[in-house]
Amino acid sequence: FGEAIDTHLEDMRKRSGKDESPYLLAAAADFLRYEASLSSGLFQQAALEDSVAALRTMVEKAYADRRKLDFKLLKSSSRTVVALLKQYLLELPRPLLSVELYPYFLAAPEGGKTPEQIIAV
Repeated sequence: FGEAIDTHLEDMRKRSGKDESPYLLAAAADFLRYEASLSSGLFQQAALEDSVAALRTMVEKAYADRRKLDFKLLKSSSRTVVALLKQYLLELPRPLLSVELYPYFLAAPEGGKTPEQIIAV
């Protein structure tokens, strides 16, 4: 938490020897895909602060110990996982989708018909 996304990506590359998304993003996405795929408005719902703080402590400890943490085993609620994910993204020192990408967002509707065109944009 609070470190640049590049730092997390480099650390994941060192740990696994390949390019992988940061641990928290991958684990949260997996959990939410299976546990909350039918929940609407999930990112607008509040979670208990104590639950989020406890989950954050567990995630940080697992990360420091270099082990994976399965949110399903923790019996975390979808709201808690989403709140932690939002907290992680908000604490990034530089936004994930920064202003430098703005021209690419504007160009996307113009040339994004085929997969090759989308990749080119």
